[in-house]
Amino acid sequence: MYSIWICLDNIPKEQQNTVSYYKIHNYKNEGFHVLDIQIDAAEADLMEIVIVRLGGEAQNEKGLMDLLYGVFSGDQKKVLSYIPDSDSQIRQKEVSDMLSMISYAEERGEKKGEDRLGTLMKILLDAERYADAKRASKDETYREQLYKEFKI
Repeated sequence: MYSIWICLDNIPKEQQNTVSYYKIHNYKNEGFHVLDIQIDAAEADLMEIVIVRLGGEAQNEKGLMDLLYGVFSGDQKKVLSYIPDSDSQIRQKEVSDMLSMISYAEERGEKKGEDRLGTLMKILLDAERYADAKRASKDETYREQLYKEFKI
């Protein structure tokens, strides 16, 4: 099983345009009736995590990073440059539809976040917790604590 994380924002300069691979290994077994049970590494390494850190517009090299940046920035021309038969109208429509869905999902996520923040601010202001509202507007960690406190 793979879990792939694509990071877009707040990436330190030295980590931009990098990929890291992690494996989860079996290190202990309990409850087996045979005392010296050995689990083959091929059976135990069931999960791998891949973290892709994009670098933004400064991406110069062609390849995976450039393609992913094109996808997540909505750059249809860049994405089409990686697709065979990209001059066909069918391919162009497929890419356009894909980028539209990504844009829609991002907008929904942003809207949900705005609704959540709006709900929090209303609760704090109604309770006259002005200092908390001010702090929550700037401090993401504190804001998350308040979301939990108010079950938002």
